[in-house]
Amino acid sequence: MWERIKTYFKEHSQTEKKKLSEMSFTEKCAYIWEYYKLQIIGFIVLVVVVTSIVHNIMNPPLPAYAGAGFYEIYFSDEFYDGLKETITKTLIADPGAEEFYIHQLVSGDDPSMEMAIAQKLMAMVMVNEIDFIISTEDYFASFAYQDFFLDIGETDIAVPEELLFYSETSENPMVLPYGANLKNSALFKELGLAGGVDVYIGIISNTIRMDNVKAIFGLLLAE
Repeated sequence: MWERIKTYFKEHSQTEKKKLSEMSFTEKCAYIWEYYKLQIIGFIVLVVVVTSIVHNIMNPPLPAYAGAGFYEIYFSDEFYDGLKETITKTLIADPGAEEFYIHQLVSGDDPSMEMAIAQKLMAMVMVNEIDFIISTEDYFASFAYQDFFLDIGETDIAVPEELLFYSETSENPMVLPYGANLKNSALFKELGLAGGVDVYIGIISNTIRMDNVKAIFGLLLAE
């Protein structure tokens, strides 16, 4: 049996080499991407995670006051800079001891990168780097169904009924509020989104910084 397996891989390798030798450079790149896309994306994600871990060990960042994940939202750098500055000045008592982190998770309109950023998001959620997600309705609905978020009704966060986002989850058929619409956010409008923006915010179910997240929720929901 092992001999047959060795023979198969040897023949397969020779076939692949012959195919590639007959292709132009552009054709080789297209062929490799088409047939090894998942492996390449997985390797890139692994490299990013390992690099981040090594960098954090060598240059430890400040402890997180909270981490925000903006998923497939294309806001300006000025918006993100203003948001971080406002939250830092308003909510963080000692900016030298804690930092509010913003993680922009976007595919750049490249469908092949959608899986990469989804994997990155999962990794960041698992290690508690992200405490809440802000995204458009379609992505937010998917996250809610996958049981990403806390039930807002189980917190003491006051959200107007008309802004609540209700959903069932894969584990619970009961429709509950898992997020809030930020279309009336005065802070967002102040930071350049004058007409408001139809995005939603939800708290990651495994957050370890609940008090800080609730403070940010209150700031973002203020009209």
